[in-house]
Amino acid sequence: GEYTRQKVPLKKGYSLMDWNRLCMSGKDLAGTGGAMLQVPLSEVRKHRSKDDAWLVLNGRVFNVTEYMDYHPGGVKTLMAGVGKDCTALFNKTHAWVNWQSLLGKCCIGILIPERPRPDDEDDDDDESDDQDDEDEDDEDESEEISMFPAPSGPQRAK
Repeated sequence: GEYTRQKVPLKKGYSLMDWNRLCMSGKDLAGTGGAMLQVPLSEVRKHRSKDDAWLVLNGRVFNVTEYMDYHPGGVKTLMAGVGKDCTALFNKTHAWVNWQSLLGKCCIGILIPERPRPDDEDDDDDESDDQDDEDEDDEDESEEISMFPAPSGPQRAK
């Protein structure tokens, strides 16, 4: 198929050990300052270049920009999953990979359904959320969010 698994020679300094070292360095790999965001797919789609690469994996949104050169399959194959939900592609090519531990520090937050109105973009929109609740009962969304760890930054995989 189009996505046959192949390893490419990684540049010096881009081994898994180097990646783990970068993850432990305290660098903000997700680019969120430790915040756990709620991200609709329309936002993920805006980040699909090598220098600004987000993807969705199993309902989580990851910023894989820093991971690009560490990907054993190469930049090109990782780019095939960028800007979209790549769960099916990921599971087809390497379902056994522990993505929770590998990409934990790159986690931006969770994928949420598209908002009915594109004009409420800010994160602290408690007032407008109250109005939304009167318009339509979006119970699924609140259940989905409450299942996720508290928004205190990327959670370490247990």
